[in-house]
Amino acid sequence: ALTRSLLSEKNVGKTSLIINIDKNKTSFIFAVDNIPCFTSSIPVSEKNVIGAIAKKFNISNQKAEEIERKDGIGSFFEDDALFEAIRPVLDGLILEIQKTIDFYLEGLNYSDAVDDIIICGKLAKAKGMIPYLSRNIGKEVIDGDVRNGMSHSVKDILIINKDESIKYAAAIGLSLWDK
Repeated sequence: ALTRSLLSEKNVGKTSLIINIDKNKTSFIFAVDNIPCFTSSIPVSEKNVIGAIAKKFNISNQKAEEIERKDGIGSFFEDDALFEAIRPVLDGLILEIQKTIDFYLEGLNYSDAVDDIIICGKLAKAKGMIPYLSRNIGKEVIDGDVRNGMSHSVKDILIINKDESIKYAAAIGLSLWDK
């Protein structure tokens, strides 16, 4: 469903990696020519980030979620207590992304390279997340857009904004079953 909603005709002929950072896990979906060919998941999630913030600042998870929503992952360019609180979680995420890409390319040999990395999920919208991942993975990470999978006739009438629509990527992908 995510490949149908997040990938477009531009991705045909390419290997794409979709990283879905969800509330309870992170999923990796590799697609060749827009067809999923390998998936895996890890227990690193939004919940881990919220928990790390709550623990560091001795606050409730609800307050930690408000901070994450407002300030994102903090600043990784300066000495920032918020970023330092969640750095171990983010470092673990980066390591798992790199290991999964290496396994896909070297272990499975389905592709020679990963051409596109697309991120989705609630934590993908956190301020600073995309630049941080791009910098540490060493490849541009693109913000997922469910309009990619839609035909032009539907794309122009989307009644919720892009940032809100990503929350419904799986549901939108399921509705595009004939794609």
